[in-house]
Amino acid sequence: MTRAAWDATPTDYQGRLLLAALAVSQHRIPSDAKKRTVGIMLERQWIRTRQLATQPGGVDHVLTHHGVNAAQKVRTAQLAEKYPVGAAAAFTPEGATKRNVVVVNSGPDADGTVEVLSATQGGKALRAPLAALEELPELPPAPAGEPTDWWTITDAQGAELTRVKAGDDPGARKAAERHPAVVAAVRRDKGFAVRRLVTSELSTPVGKLRGLPRFSPAPAAEKPAPATPHGLGCLPRNVDVPQVKAALRQLTIDGQPLAAFNDAHQVVSVGAYLDPRPETGEVVLRFVTEHRPRPSEFRIPPAERERITQEYADLFHTAGWAVEKFRESGRLTAVILTPPAPAAH
Repeated sequence: MTRAAWDATPTDYQGRLLLAALAVSQHRIPSDAKKRTVGIMLERQWIRTRQLATQPGGVDHVLTHHGVNAAQKVRTAQLAEKYPVGAAAAFTPEGATKRNVVVVNSGPDADGTVEVLSATQGGKALRAPLAALEELPELPPAPAGEPTDWWTITDAQGAELTRVKAGDDPGARKAAERHPAVVAAVRRDKGFAVRRLVTSELSTPVGKLRGLPRFSPAPAAEKPAPATPHGLGCLPRNVDVPQVKAALRQLTIDGQPLAAFNDAHQVVSVGAYLDPRPETGEVVLRFVTEHRPRPSEFRIPPAERERITQEYADLFHTAGWAVEKFRESGRLTAVILTPPAPAAH
């Protein structure tokens, strides 16, 4: 038997049989497998016949080491479709106890591992078995309704401070900064969050809406806090937004560093940060720097940040995206991106 036979690509049905056998301790092929398929798998030496000690004359079929290899290739192919380049997932490195969010950065090697970029380790590249990746927790459904010009302003714990009316995110932030409760939150938490409201949320009294906390609550005494997902290039709640996934893939292909966030949603590694606009299909891309206790500790001057932002604009323009430049005080601080339309067939 040649290596070509061992390495033949299984059909869908053969793949299901191989995976079913791989999942049981004795690696036994299901007893209801089609005889013709069993014959083909015997010829390819993926399985062998075994006499049943408890049933005179009875036989079953179990995987050979060639069959185990074939089954593992099927599983790797399935997982590679589930976690393509640019996909976000949860991963617990061997010997570690804390999960972290990673972004897949390569296709699988022959051993079934891929390169991932780890947010927990500041964007460090790691090798991860595809089989060890896990789906991120599902996010709660977005509230129903049409986008409005009202924005909710929340503090680090997610508590609503006030609401403001504005046409866009920068306008909402500027209006919020004049509110006493927001000023107090900035002094206490070093920041605040804004989110555009939809029509169904306007009937909720001010102060009753909740935002996403940016800081983890203190753990109970002698009780470890549960692992909190981190973000790489975006916040965890946005990893499955289509325009974010597409932009992450483009940035990764070009080798651009992605901003990494700790469990308090503070930047721990400089790089690109993507903030989606679900109502328009756009995504805002900024270059962000590390969180520091005092603003004077920032080490990257505005001119350098503007240069990097211009590089982002050039990169996505070349890739066919619609690019709108956003300026604050005359400086380029962000780009608003719209993915290219799918090619007509």
